[in-house]
Amino acid sequence: MINSRPVFQILLALVVLPSCNVHSQSTSRLFTFQNFEKKILAYEPVQQVDVTDKKFQKGKFYLSETRSATENDPKNLNVADYWNITMAFLSLQEPKAHIEIAFQKAVEADPEAICSYITHLGKARLDEHIPEVFIPFYQSCSEHTTGKKEDQAGTTSDPNLDAQLLSLMNRVNHHDQQYRGKQKNMEQQKTLDLQNQAVIDSMYQVYHTYIGRSLVGEQLEYTMWAVIQHSDLDMMERYLPVVVEAVREGELSNPAPLKMLIDRVYWLKYGYQIFGSQQGVDLADDGEVESVRKKYGLK
Repeated sequence: MINSRPVFQILLALVVLPSCNVHSQSTSRLFTFQNFEKKILAYEPVQQVDVTDKKFQKGKFYLSETRSATENDPKNLNVADYWNITMAFLSLQEPKAHIEIAFQKAVEADPEAICSYITHLGKARLDEHIPEVFIPFYQSCSEHTTGKKEDQAGTTSDPNLDAQLLSLMNRVNHHDQQYRGKQKNMEQQKTLDLQNQAVIDSMYQVYHTYIGRSLVGEQLEYTMWAVIQHSDLDMMERYLPVVVEAVREGELSNPAPLKMLIDRVYWLKYGYQIFGSQQGVDLADDGEVESVRKKYGLK
């Protein structure tokens, strides 16, 4: 289970990142699987020649946020932190060996959580950067969730969850991703998105709350958020307070989806973002970032 401690879950796997350079041999050996926790929180990266200032500052920012989330204590590192570090290493174009170690640490911490991140947020081109490590794990993701995912008929091993609701949310989840992957067709996807939005509006009228972990379990807790994230500004703003409450109540097990929704809203309204989840969108100034963080109670 994903640690519920608030962390800067940099689920920015949607960002298209450039290919990673190989640093010098000595630098590539800086981290090992055994010394990773000891060294990572004190690590100060060196900017590579073909890493832009913006990418470099983002990578450093992600590492800084991880230090803050863990209170600079290696014992506090959890699966979300290891994922954050993996994303930071990609942005910094760290050596392949570094990326592999960070990803392996994340998988070791909680393979089901990593499968969930990849399912909802994409592969971040890890299949290109570290194919030997990533692809076998990605292919095994279904094994990690066997017995926990609800099937299309709505059956579930948890008698406390409503089978009919699970079946409906499974369909919504499937439709949300149907034409966003290899069979990309955004015209057809738009039709499914509108259908999903109508379903979410209807369910909210019935339940008057976010359809999250307590109603549909951890494998589908992101589904309602994904539909909102892929909607228009009007729907995003209507449900932003609902997602805020979902994070506070643990219906969404980490604050990353909320941060991504806030970024999308601020981008569409003001042309800038707060947390850095939107590719090619400028960050707000430091004062605005701090103001929004305080407004929503986010680190």
